[in-house]
Amino acid sequence: MLNFIGDVWLSGQNELNTSIIPDGLVVLNLEAPLAGGLEGDRKKICLKSHAESVRNLLSDRECIIGLSNNHIFDFGSEGFKNTIQFLNESGTPFFGAGAESDNYNNPLILSCGIAIGGYVCASTHPATGGGGYGVAMLTLERVLRDRKLAFEGGASSFVAVIHWGEEEVTIPKLDDVRLARSLVLNGVDLIIGHHAHVIQSHETFFESSIFYGLGNACFDDFDIEVPEGKTVMAWAKQRWWNRRSLIVNVDSNASVQSIWKGDLSSSGGYLAEVRLRRHELSEVRNGKMYRYYFELVRRLCFLRLGVSRFLHRPKVPSLNSILHLIGMRP
Repeated sequence: MLNFIGDVWLSGQNELNTSIIPDGLVVLNLEAPLAGGLEGDRKKICLKSHAESVRNLLSDRECIIGLSNNHIFDFGSEGFKNTIQFLNESGTPFFGAGAESDNYNNPLILSCGIAIGGYVCASTHPATGGGGYGVAMLTLERVLRDRKLAFEGGASSFVAVIHWGEEEVTIPKLDDVRLARSLVLNGVDLIIGHHAHVIQSHETFFESSIFYGLGNACFDDFDIEVPEGKTVMAWAKQRWWNRRSLIVNVDSNASVQSIWKGDLSSSGGYLAEVRLRRHELSEVRNGKMYRYYFELVRRLCFLRLGVSRFLHRPKVPSLNSILHLIGMRP
């Protein structure tokens, strides 16, 4: 059994509560590198994992680590090299990022016959590694090429783990839906999404399950200084909707056996079973109408976030904050 869970960033504030995750391997997206004392890019929000917290996680459960995200190169190729050295020393397999000559460590073929490939959508603005290192960028051609490599290597099923979507928005973009369905039509057995930091829709399309966003399994609060001493408010406080993850439990054929939803952090710790949605998202049948629907949901999600931020740290809002509040600016 494999358990796919949401985004994980362990900065030392919380631990991932693995005891409530069903039996089997845990496949997670490690959102930040183990960068030690390295200095990150001062022009963006840079996340760094706490080594002891990650070590505790890997000693508690057998894990597979996805590195295909927009933060894994926040501290350049050196931060990434530190991360894969740490994982190699602990005997933990990983996928989705690395040297181009190694095909970014895709696909990872497991003994049960499942192969996993990790990919990052350009819309998430991933940090670049340099020196021949990077993440596997999402294209239909790349995923299908990796699927072919997986089956040539003895795999019997292929799972695409994709970093995409718009942060805080609870439904997928139309382009993401169309790409996901194209992947299914070309033989991808299961699609697992990350990045939005909230749980997004899931659907069954031609007998394959598509999970557009699993949410956050464990993601800490933070304030980060950026140039000119301004404190970035984004993700300063994780709200209740940022503290939930789906757990997608699959068998050796990559078929979904059960879905669970809950707070997997050490400060939370609860699970509830969720029914698998065994039909496609009907809202997508009319592309033009779906775009209007997406924009409405997007604005409501940003309104919720803006009000929550104001209540957490009340202040006279700037023009940018007002535009963000009404969904005119992310």
